Amino acid sequence: MAAAVANCSDPDSVPKETCFQIAEILRNPLYRTAQIVNLVESVAAFLLIVFCLCRYRRKITIHQNIEILLATLFLACLCHAAVYSVSKVYQLTLSFFVEDPCHLFLPRPFYIVTHTLIASSNLCTQIIQVMMIIERIVATVRVDTYETQCPLLGAMLVTALLLSTMFLTAGESNHTFANFLMTNSLMTTDSSIEKVSTAFAVIFVASCISLLINISLYYYNSRHRKWPTLSSRYQALENASISAMLCVISTVQLTTIAIYAFSMTYLRLKLHHDPMYDPYKECFYMVPLCTLILPVATIAFIERSKRKRSQGIKSLVKMKASGQEGWKNYSAQLKQQWESFLPRTA
Repeated sequence: MAAAVANCSDPDSVPKETCFQIAEILRNPLYRTAQIVNLVESVAAFLLIVFCLCRYRRKITIHQNIEILLATLFLACLCHAAVYSVSKVYQLTLSFFVEDPCHLFLPRPFYIVTHTLIASSNLCTQIIQVMMIIERIVATVRVDTYETQCPLLGAMLVTALLLSTMFLTAGESNHTFANFLMTNSLMTTDSSIEKVSTAFAVIFVASCISLLINISLYYYNSRHRKWPTLSSRYQALENASISAMLCVISTVQLTTIAIYAFSMTYLRLKLHHDPMYDPYKECFYMVPLCTLILPVATIAFIERSKRKRSQGIKSLVKMKASGQEGWKNYSAQLKQQWESFLPRTA
């Protein structure tokens, strides 16, 4: 951390020479440009997510379990976009308008709150991939009874998600509350570098596995046609559509986390003591871009899948009304009408 001071809590006690060095980093054009770009992306992501939730939440008909999980994902992205935007506005305000170089540090309460919320939202967006895969596997395995027998699965998975996020965030509280003066809400202490590197590796591997599982579920549900009932065929069609959407989400998250993780690893290994270390980190922080791409990709996918969905439902109904299966349905309807007519004639 080039733009931070360890073992200190009072900005006025920091040596002036150190303050001037940190001010030079914070006022670097590259650092300011990277922050402004990320700020614009976060504000745009916030507006798009709100638009997506308001306009499309009731227009796409999916099972309530996956709807809860998707809403949680977008709320986590919304939280990140909002908190990150606030932190960038505050940090840029200090950089542009505060003259005293020793007063460019973030207030301790502000850093703790914003850092905790940003870290929690990042963890939530990654862990939720696992929860979505669990929900999709259950929906695929229990395709005949999923609509009626698994109404609380989504709420249970969200509860597990929140507990996992809180547990992992609390595990890093000793680093968050350490005696440091920070200039960026994204900063972590040097003692947590190994944990962060391990977390990046785990998230990258988990994202790869998630993408492969989603692709497998999509092909299984789209090509396995021998379902006994119309409701199971309808559920399989929905499973294929949702799996395709999750493939898009996983691809976006995997691409951004891969670029971010490899960039951060390279910077820590090669440029950790470089004065431009923090500006370079800001340049490669990909989460604002991810939160911007996710609603755009989701909106495009929903508009496309709505047309394919209606066509698929029509084809399923048509299959039930023609051929040998259609004749069986017609005979069953005639028999039912005849049996209901007999008591009245007696």
